[in-house]
Amino acid sequence: MSLHVIFRSCSLNSVHFKERFIPVPKTELIFHCLRALIVSLHNIQNTGHPSAQAGRMADITLTVIDDHSSPECVSGIKDILAQCPWQTEFVPLAESGNNASMKFCYARAKDSKSELLYLVEDDYLHTLGC
Repeated sequence: MSLHVIFRSCSLNSVHFKERFIPVPKTELIFHCLRALIVSLHNIQNTGHPSAQAGRMADITLTVIDDHSSPECVSGIKDILAQCPWQTEFVPLAESGNNASMKFCYARAKDSKSELLYLVEDDYLHTLGC
C-alpha cells in the first residue's frame, strides 16, 4: 500500500480571524497534532492492516505544505519530520492565504502516484486507531 499524507499548516492564529476552539498557542497545537498523526501512521505497521499482515511496510510519504508559519514553527515542524522513518517533504508556499494553500494541496494530491491520499489540516487530532 502506498499512502501520501498532505498536512497543511499555518501558524497564524486563525485563517478566519475568529477565536480558535482551543486556548493554546497555534504553534503548540500544530506540533501536537503533527506528532499525533505520526504516531497514528506508525501504528499502520502494528495493526491488522493487510500490508502489515503480509509482512510489508506501508510506503508512506508525509508532505507538509506550509503557509508562511513563524520561523519557530517551521523549525519545529522540520525537527518533527526529521524523526520520521519514511519519506517526508516540507514545502513553503510562495503565495499566502487559505485559497492559495488549498489549491496547492489539491494540485499536489492530483499529481500523487500513491494508492491512497489523505489531506489533513494542522488542527486535526489523531488517535492510534486512525
